[in-house]
Amino acid sequence: MKKNALIVLCLMLMITAGCREKPKDRPTLYDKGLSCVTTLSKELDEKYIEYFSSYEAITELVKEFAKQDYTEPESVYELTYSDGGLKQFLTVVIGESAKEIPDAVRDRMKGFSYLVNIINARKGSDYLAVSSILAAEELFVNEAVTKDVAYIYFYKDAYPVMVSFHAGEDGAIHAVGNYIFSDEMKERGADVLAGTDGEAELQMFLQLFEISQIR
Repeated sequence: MKKNALIVLCLMLMITAGCREKPKDRPTLYDKGLSCVTTLSKELDEKYIEYFSSYEAITELVKEFAKQDYTEPESVYELTYSDGGLKQFLTVVIGESAKEIPDAVRDRMKGFSYLVNIINARKGSDYLAVSSILAAEELFVNEAVTKDVAYIYFYKDAYPVMVSFHAGEDGAIHAVGNYIFSDEMKERGADVLAGTDGEAELQMFLQLFEISQIR
C-alpha cells in the first residue's frame, strides 16, 4: 500500500513539474538594441517628423537619412567606461568644475546618450534637433546586467546607431537608441574605433572607453 502511495506521489510531482511554467529566456542587450534600431528606422518618415517640427531643413535631413539601409548591421561594438573613465569624460567635457557636479546630475550625465549629444552637436543645431526627435526607448528586465553599457551598431554607408543601456534596480534595464551623426563613423565604419587617426576630438572621447566587438 505504501509502495503504491509513493508511486502516486512521484507521478503527481512529475505532472506538477511538467505543468510548471519554464522561465522565459531573458532578452539580450543585442536583440533589444536591434529593436531600438528598428524603431528608429520607422521614425524616418516625413509625416512622423511633422508631429514635432515643421522646419523644412529638418524634414530634408530626415528624407536623406531614410535612404540609408538599416536592415542588417555590419558589426556591433560594446562600450564601457574604463577605470576612472567617467570622471575623465566629465573633466574633458566640462573642465575641473566637474568635481563640483552633484551626484544626481552626474548620474544623468553618465549615460552614453550624453556622448551622442556631444558628437551630434558638432554637426550643428539641425542635427542635434533631429537627434532629440529621433530616439527609441525600451524597458525590459535582465538581472545579469549590473552596469551601464552601450552598443554601437554600424551599417554600410549609413550613420551608426548607439544604444545605451542603463542598469536599474531588480534587473530593470532602460535602453535608449540614438543616431550618431558623425561623417567619419559613417564613411569609415568600425575602423574609426580601432584607429588613432581621424578627428582628434572623437578619438579623445573614444580613449575614455573600453571597446570590444560583439558581432
